[in-house]
Amino acid sequence: MADYGYIMKRIKAIELVRALLLKYGILTFNFSSPFLLKSGLLSPVYCDLRLAFRYPDLMEAIEDVLCHLIPNTDDLVIAGVATGAIPYAAGVARAYKKPFCYVRPDGNEKKYGMRKLIEGADVKEKNVYIIEDLVTTGNTLLSNVEVLRTGGASSVKSISIFSYGFPKATLSFKAAKLEMTPIVKISDLVSMAELKERVSADQLTSLRGWISDPQAWTDTWNNIPK
Repeated sequence: MADYGYIMKRIKAIELVRALLLKYGILTFNFSSPFLLKSGLLSPVYCDLRLAFRYPDLMEAIEDVLCHLIPNTDDLVIAGVATGAIPYAAGVARAYKKPFCYVRPDGNEKKYGMRKLIEGADVKEKNVYIIEDLVTTGNTLLSNVEVLRTGGASSVKSISIFSYGFPKATLSFKAAKLEMTPIVKISDLVSMAELKERVSADQLTSLRGWISDPQAWTDTWNNIPK
């Protein structure tokens, strides 16, 4: 039987993270001069999770949600995608009293010392949960997952703090047989009362259009006479 009290706590914890992302300006909006993403797309919303390091209550809230979502099994190893997700992954590992690791950010083993590619815990025959801070195309996360699987992990699952929800990423995760759960999806924003207090009805419609087809939204913006 489902533990409804636990489920409600998890929902409340996720709602708190969403609200704090807006409160602290981690999620910012600019409809007159959209943000250029690494993918080349333009976006009216930008998520700068590095700013979260300034706010201990937000970091604590994120780690609380992660602990709600990650089963604490005997063979668990917590991994973090370098560098932005490492603090959260390390926090969960400490809370669970489980081993922690990360894949070197350049994707190459060290050329000196122990010449490791995976730093920290041994993942061989372990159940690994890898935490990513932000998912756009998903390429960085997938490269980390491949290293962990090559390192002998018996299973690898992932949780991201924020996801732009690009179809390309979804298809890539499916092809790689990776279960990836985002705490906050960009599609969650349109129903938030806090957001509706900050943007106009026209801007909210524009955001919905971007969520539906970011490439078409980008093409339309680029064709507007400046």
